[in-house]
Amino acid sequence: MAGLVQAGYLASSLLCIGSLSGLASQATARQGNILGILGVSSGILASLAAVGFSPEVLLQFAGVAGLGSVIGKWDASYNDELG
Repeated sequence: MAGLVQAGYLASSLLCIGSLSGLASQATARQGNILGILGVSSGILASLAAVGFSPEVLLQFAGVAGLGSVIGKWDASYNDELG
């Protein structure tokens, strides 16, 4: 399991570095954002795997993260409508 966690950290680092280079120009900014989201998400998953939380705690985390995603999506679309 430790090797898998280390691989997750490595993938997260590479994705975050790739996101910085993607954000360097307007033409690749969307790709940079996607790489950044994937990098941070894989880092969070690797950290959760390293700690070894119980399934109940992981389910609570997933619920709160999902709720935050829905609220963030709603807020972004609402603010987009305002101009």
